Amino acid sequence: MGSRTLSNGANINNYFQDFSRVVHTKGFPDTDQYGKPGMTFLHEGDIAGMATDLKKMLSEDFANRYIQNESQTRKSTHELDRKENPISLYDLFSNEDFKETKINREEQQSSKSQKPLNVEQQPLMSLYDLFCFSEEERKQTNLKKRGKSQKKASTPYQFDLFSQPQNSTGQIPPPAPMPIKEKPVELPVEPRPFASAVQEFHKQGSLVIDNGQVGFLKERYRDDAVFMPLELNPIQKQRAEQYIKFRDTYHLLYNYEATERTENSELRQSFNTLYDDFVRQYGHLNDRKNLDLIKMDAGGQEILSLERFIDGKLVKADIFTQPVSFNPNEIKQVDTPVEALSASLNKFGEVNLDYMYSLLDDKNAEEILHDLNGRIYYNPLISNYEVSDKFIAGNVIAKAEILELYLKENPQSEYQLETAASLKALQDARPRPITFEELDFNFGERWIPQNIYSEYASYLFDGNYSASNLRLNFEYSIFFEKIICFKY
Repeated sequence: MGSRTLSNGANINNYFQDFSRVVHTKGFPDTDQYGKPGMTFLHEGDIAGMATDLKKMLSEDFANRYIQNESQTRKSTHELDRKENPISLYDLFSNEDFKETKINREEQQSSKSQKPLNVEQQPLMSLYDLFCFSEEERKQTNLKKRGKSQKKASTPYQFDLFSQPQNSTGQIPPPAPMPIKEKPVELPVEPRPFASAVQEFHKQGSLVIDNGQVGFLKERYRDDAVFMPLELNPIQKQRAEQYIKFRDTYHLLYNYEATERTENSELRQSFNTLYDDFVRQYGHLNDRKNLDLIKMDAGGQEILSLERFIDGKLVKADIFTQPVSFNPNEIKQVDTPVEALSASLNKFGEVNLDYMYSLLDDKNAEEILHDLNGRIYYNPLISNYEVSDKFIAGNVIAKAEILELYLKENPQSEYQLETAASLKALQDARPRPITFEELDFNFGERWIPQNIYSEYASYLFDGNYSASNLRLNFEYSIFFEKIICFKY
């Protein structure tokens, strides 16, 4: 059987002279599963609707085409078959065969006029008929089963092609309504004011969620910001939302403990849960597939530091188990001023006398400063004490000059004695000046100015000499009235 090509490039079998014999309510040119031209047919009804249309079509076809005059049937079939195939069905069968076909059709037509038998009254083929059991063999089989309870066989029911499921009342239930899919609301992908509250950890470029839409802060002001939505597919959107919730919880936990100086166990548990959920669904934060998303966030590098490598494996940072903004095992009391100084440096990074006083109940301020003499010095420039390693370091000569000037300008200072002791410590730490005899330099050193060489040459040769340096070959030339004398 041949085929033809439609105007859209689709190949159609010639048996389909048109599409009226296709069960459908809507058809249009389209492409097949391989992207080639084809036709798409849709039926807007349900299964019952398609069955009704098919039943109507088959009924018309059987009535109009199945029972026809032999000559018309043979002629039409013969012509169609000859067009497509060099050998038709009538070349394979004789006229006697078609006579038998005609007789069978007449018998079928006469049987239709008679009243059809009930399905229950029609004889049914049993297993005895299938295996050709005789009547005697059937009786012997029945004798063996005598005495046993026999179940009443259920009456067989023969379904037709268009039978529909029935309920208890014998009526065909109405078809279930088709669910109506609501179209998702398309949100605008344009900059707009950020509707949510701006947190202190939000920066320009931070990933945020606004009215269920994922985006970033295009502009960040003091109390408001400009939100720029991102076009993400559902999987990317879900991953970004999980990350944003985890990141926000981290900042809330850290800021709370840093401000209140107390541990928040409930928030830490939620922080661990969000992290575990993210890792279970999308992998670790530092996995390559998550780096593009996290580095898109303005504070993404800080989030990546929440995982660290130990023996080649990614593990959680300390904040997952304990506070890191303060020491939960903070020292409450010490025995000596030196221990109090160490506790102050560990907690504040500087000398905090008030904190040190609170750790020592049995000593007053004067006793503590006396015991720390030589370990801390008063610096009037910052109005506080500094440890000796920091105070007596750097350019101690310049520091000493500044303190001398301070004492002259502030003779009535409250810390006059402490400043004088600090000045003496700087003066004692001043290095010994290097004498001229200890200096070692050679004639032609580049760091010596050229006028020194000129003056020396004029003094040595008793004339108006000048020196010039050629930086390309590192040579000095001595001139006398613009005439070169020698090089060195």
